[in-house]
Amino acid sequence: DNRMEICEALKQDLGKGPVEAWLTEPSIVSDEIDFILHRLRRWMAPNRVSTPVHSAIGFSQTRKVPLLEPGVLVIGPSNYPILLTIAPAVGAIAAGNPVVIKPSDVTPVTAKLLKRLVDETVNDPGVLQVVLTDVDGTTQLLKQQWGKVCFTGSTRVGRIVAEATAKTLTPSILELGGKAPLYVDNHIYNLHLVAHRLIFGKTLNAGQTCVAIDYVLIHEDIAEKLLELMKKAVEVQFPGGPNSELGRMARVSHAQRQVEMLEEVEQCDGTEILCGGSKQCIPDQRYIAPTVVLNPPLNSRLMTEEIFGPVMAVRIVKSREDAKQFILNNMPKSPLALYVFTTSNACYEDFVKSIPSGCVCRNDSIVQFGNNKLPVGGIGTSGWGNHRGKYSFHSFSHERNELHRFLLTDLGLLRYHPFAGIKERIVEFVLRFVFDTPVLHLRWWPAIAIPILLWVVLPDHILKGAILDGIATALEQTAQWFRNS
Repeated sequence: DNRMEICEALKQDLGKGPVEAWLTEPSIVSDEIDFILHRLRRWMAPNRVSTPVHSAIGFSQTRKVPLLEPGVLVIGPSNYPILLTIAPAVGAIAAGNPVVIKPSDVTPVTAKLLKRLVDETVNDPGVLQVVLTDVDGTTQLLKQQWGKVCFTGSTRVGRIVAEATAKTLTPSILELGGKAPLYVDNHIYNLHLVAHRLIFGKTLNAGQTCVAIDYVLIHEDIAEKLLELMKKAVEVQFPGGPNSELGRMARVSHAQRQVEMLEEVEQCDGTEILCGGSKQCIPDQRYIAPTVVLNPPLNSRLMTEEIFGPVMAVRIVKSREDAKQFILNNMPKSPLALYVFTTSNACYEDFVKSIPSGCVCRNDSIVQFGNNKLPVGGIGTSGWGNHRGKYSFHSFSHERNELHRFLLTDLGLLRYHPFAGIKERIVEFVLRFVFDTPVLHLRWWPAIAIPILLWVVLPDHILKGAILDGIATALEQTAQWFRNS
């Protein structure tokens, strides 16, 4: 019902066209809500597990329960101000938690719209509320203890959030990003499609995506042809320069940073600007031209900082081993995403096993982010924890274990002191050779089967009277169960 208003807010804040705005934010949130609603009852159901013989007669299970009060704090980013604030909140509410959303103040139009829509549609502020505040206000929020804090943003701010939550022993989910590498192997076909997918993965949301391609390594056998096709892909996808559908940087200062990084490498020997460049950018209008930079120096800001814009750094390698060693030895460790374009299973498995990352996508880029059956989350310096779909429900729940015992018998008082004589040997035998009580839907069956088994195998002097009492009580409970059924 608010589609046009949401798209207009995203256009003002991020320059997104209506199609990109809707497809990359509200539509994914809508799918997330439907996905969770259709499966929530099953996720909430207790999970029966087997019970060790020393805890028979009984049954065991785990149950998902909400986190501690006052609930969950979601600190949203500026790059996807709808998706990455509402989607985690949906999972947290589904898990039974009150949620406070703190949107980014870098996207003020969307933040104000989000607050108004929540205030108009949510009758109980104890379920969900949006708080508009600045850095000082966010600092005060982080001084409180929460059930969990979910933060999406830069590594620099992520460290501040991690330090603040550690002081209150508040668990957190950090989705931070990093320099996501992409390798194009020589075992590949349809380079025309590869080129379009690379440009799409770098320019979606003007490159302001945590899992966006940061730099590309291309095998020398295909480099010349692929680079030419990438230049053509830019022309096809974004004709008209500033008048194209390319989004805008969130702030003028962000755009100026992109220009400064480009100006640095444009002065370097051996570096070539294949398309775009600083002269085609309009930082005052937050416009950065899609740019492909070939062979930027390793010590340049393009290669040492997360680019987070529509600028692609490209280097040519002689083999997949060179590409792998380049990532491991020269780049920041544990990126949020790793991309491999290859038809070789051996090549793909080599990269996956050698390079740690939050997620991996083969022969495409960014699209894994739109699958709510896959978790979103980093590893190491790219963050910790995850969310989306069932992973949100699990992340914002506490899995509490439960053991239910019957007041029937304690296996002939075997577990109590003293353990002298034959009792010691029986206990040792039971612990070594008797399997766990299996999981069955009928909770009363062990109450009958185990006492009968003990009656047969135990000597007369092991309190058979207690076992008879247990069998009688179990039969009474069985009859009661059938009456209630």
